[in-house]
Amino acid sequence: MKSIQSPEGVSLLMEDLWLRHKVCMKQRQCNVYMVELPPPATEEELVEVRHKAKKNSRPDDKPEELFGAMDLTYMTDDERYEMMRKRHAFFCDIVRPYSSLDELAHDKDEWFALHGIELTLGEKYISLYIQLDYTEYESYHIIPDGKGCLTVSTVIWWQNQYCANELMDIFTLESADEEDILTSIHDHP
Repeated sequence: MKSIQSPEGVSLLMEDLWLRHKVCMKQRQCNVYMVELPPPATEEELVEVRHKAKKNSRPDDKPEELFGAMDLTYMTDDERYEMMRKRHAFFCDIVRPYSSLDELAHDKDEWFALHGIELTLGEKYISLYIQLDYTEYESYHIIPDGKGCLTVSTVIWWQNQYCANELMDIFTLESADEEDILTSIHDHP
C-alpha cells in the first residue's frame, strides 16, 4: 500500500487515473493508496490555492491538445456519423476479397484483435465490436452481399447520444431492426 500525505499527491494520483482512463489503459489492480490529508485550510490558504489553480489550468476540454490525438467520441453528431461511415468503408475494403465468413474469421481474428476490435463469428454474420471509451461502443456486421462476396451492413449497434443502445442505419440515420442487418448494403466505389 502506498501512502499519500499531501493534496499535491492526491492531485497527481487523480491526474494519473484520468489520463489512464482517457487513453483506455487499464488501472493497475495492485495500486492501493492510503490518503493522509492535512487539517482544513484557512481562508487565506484557500484563496492562494484557488489562485494557483487558475494559473495552472489545463486544457481538459480539448483532448487533442492534452493527448495530441483525436478523441473517439468528443465530436458533434455529424462528425460522429461521418466517422462511422469512414469505419464502414475501411471495413468494406478489408472484407471485400473474402467470400466466406469462416475464412475471414480464421484469417483476420488476430489482426482485428491487435487493433482493439473484437471479432465474433455468428451463424449469419460476423460482428466487429469497438469499445470507444468507458461506455460508448459501435458494433459493425460483416454479411454476405448476395453476389458471392462479403460486405459490411449499413446497420450498426451503437450507444446513441442519449446513452441508449440502438440499431441504426449509418447512411439514412434511421433506427433499424435486427432483421435489417442482413439486407442493408451500401456500395462503396
